[in-house]
Amino acid sequence: MDFWCTPLILVIHYTLLKFIFRKYIIMGMRQPARAVRQDVSVLLLGNRHKLALVTALAMTRDGQVSLSELAVAHGVSTAVYYPPLKDLIALGLVRQAEVLAGQRRRWYERCGDPRVWKGLRALVRALEDFSPPANSHDPE
Repeated sequence: MDFWCTPLILVIHYTLLKFIFRKYIIMGMRQPARAVRQDVSVLLLGNRHKLALVTALAMTRDGQVSLSELAVAHGVSTAVYYPPLKDLIALGLVRQAEVLAGQRRRWYERCGDPRVWKGLRALVRALEDFSPPANSHDPE
């Protein structure tokens, strides 16, 4: 085998394993039962898709998320996650992960104070069984 083939094969295997692992984590991630609904996300965070993005970032072990995989998992366009992503980047809670050679997909990872992410994980878990009252959309 050529000298460069071995590192290339390792990169390909690593990329494939990472893709399969992420697909399993995001697709198989326990979705908070009816709490990660868009109405809760809007009322709590001001964006229909921000709670899904925060959930994915907070609950993955390594804190990395691909917007395209998240979009597939939720049946939406990748573009719906850009506004909440920009907000999280502006807050210093998310950054773009290092891109590996030959990889087209962009990954974003959580960063910043771990206490904030611990709190966000607690919030996501608390919302798993949360159900807003039926009149929560009615202004008083």
